[in-house]
Amino acid sequence: MRLVDHLGSHEIRWKSDLASFPAPPEFSELLKVPDVLIDVPYLRISDAIHQAVAKLVRLESDEQVSQSKLAILIDLDFGRLSVNGQEIVVGKSRQYYFDPRLVIRALEVIKDRTIRVGISPIQDVPRAYLSFLAEQEGWTVQCSLLSIGTDTQKLYPLPPGRNR
Repeated sequence: MRLVDHLGSHEIRWKSDLASFPAPPEFSELLKVPDVLIDVPYLRISDAIHQAVAKLVRLESDEQVSQSKLAILIDLDFGRLSVNGQEIVVGKSRQYYFDPRLVIRALEVIKDRTIRVGISPIQDVPRAYLSFLAEQEGWTVQCSLLSIGTDTQKLYPLPPGRNR
């Protein structure tokens, strides 16, 4: 990987053969900008996500719902963004669940007064990518997250040491 900026040229090389680590077939969709993006004030979406996480904490402690079954539900339908913390259930189309830790991390990377948010469904599977975009220092920065669902619950929680 090579980067050239006002400080000069920077290059990173890997000694391993990257071809030995094949990406999943949906990976090519990760970098595509969603067809529909809505502009959302950063503080508004950050507050909504943090309130959803607080709701998840209450659900886990009050109702003894397993952390592996809790996620942030994001629905982007008819140009309206809905965010909720809840137990993962088989939902309607255009509603997708995301790992709360990753959504919070994405908001740490993507910062601007207003950010653009979009969802790109993946064909033939009930999953999607959630994309956050912002203009930062003259660049468009994009952070995309793969949704989780009832089929991916077995992946959570991560083994010790993997969730850092």
